[in-house]
Amino acid sequence: MRKTYYLVIFGMCLLTFSRILEVIFGFPKIINLLHFPFFAALFLFTLDKERLRKDPLIMGIGLLFAVILFSGAINSAGLVNMILDFVLVSEPFMLLAIIVNIEYSEKMISRFGKFLLGIGLVHVPFVIYQWIAQLNMPDTDSIKGVFLEMGAGHHVLGGVALICAIYILFSFKSNPKWIRYALAAPLLLIIFISDAKQVIIAFFAAYFALNIIKMRSSRKHLKRAIVVMGVIGCLLLLGITLCNSNACYGGNKRIVLGLKTKATIFSVIDSYHDSNADWLFGAGPGHSVGRFAVLMPKYWDMISPFGATTSPLTQLGMDAWFSNWASKSSSFFSTGFSWSGILGDIGIIGFLVYAYLFLVVYRKFCKDDISKLFLLFMVVFGMIFQWLEEPNFALYGMAVIGQRWVLWKKCAKE
Repeated sequence: MRKTYYLVIFGMCLLTFSRILEVIFGFPKIINLLHFPFFAALFLFTLDKERLRKDPLIMGIGLLFAVILFSGAINSAGLVNMILDFVLVSEPFMLLAIIVNIEYSEKMISRFGKFLLGIGLVHVPFVIYQWIAQLNMPDTDSIKGVFLEMGAGHHVLGGVALICAIYILFSFKSNPKWIRYALAAPLLLIIFISDAKQVIIAFFAAYFALNIIKMRSSRKHLKRAIVVMGVIGCLLLLGITLCNSNACYGGNKRIVLGLKTKATIFSVIDSYHDSNADWLFGAGPGHSVGRFAVLMPKYWDMISPFGATTSPLTQLGMDAWFSNWASKSSSFFSTGFSWSGILGDIGIIGFLVYAYLFLVVYRKFCKDDISKLFLLFMVVFGMIFQWLEEPNFALYGMAVIGQRWVLWKKCAKE
């Protein structure tokens, strides 16, 4: 178990710093993909028959694999599509299953928490350098922390920074407040420096959802939800007032047109199906607008020899996104967001299995409001773009939830 713990640490480092290895040290770009087979192999090696039968998270992962295989088979998708798409969408759950089944000593739990803290804070010096470097030619999208040359790295950075900041404030209460505030402040500042507006909106929406869920237990949660709605409204009005239409989400026409375009992905998927029955298992893994399908051209030279398959539906979905000025102005209005990609690839059955995995995590491993907020934030963020299929964001969020659950379990035993 101690070896597994150190392998998790190594895997998280491999994931986080792969861009630095590629861009600065000249490693081949496949270094960015090595965490997939690494965590999948670690997951398989740590499985046992008892957990396989009793653990709903493990059972859900297995069921997801079965649905992807079946969807791929009936849609003539390549075997490599099935394997890579499964690893991509299930990796956060596999990591969580690994983390929560390690036998930790008290020191190991504390060290793992500090490690996750360090993974978040390591972005700060990189952001400072990047911010100074672009002062003469302002380009907030170029501020990506250690996620160098990642297309939308500033949003991934913002999501990780927000989770880490809240994690610091609520998970290290034995430290003086001024230390926690001093560490959280630059992380929160990163969100504004990198212009990650999506992160702010997704966070408030997640907080609003949490209070709605908890509304039955207390009226104060309804009041909080109303306050959050007011804050979101004020932020939008502030954006409309202070920003020009190309720099923010301001302007009713832009918002309405962008959201309408975003919703067209469902009619695009439907137009590709021969019958309503095709909705059950989708167009096949990697055949719609999921992250694997969108990234396939970038890695085509590597995966095509293994029989990878594509579909015209992917391009149709992307064309819908860039069909007008409002939608192509931001990934906020993307037709290729995680939930649409899951639905398009593996259909309603796969979508329900995927949602079931999040429900298992919410009920079994989110033992306090902070962990619930993290998970809801991930779910909401996945409605904007393909962030649930972005390993640096999804795995970090799941790792934090896992560490908090392990700490809760240790305290409960004592």
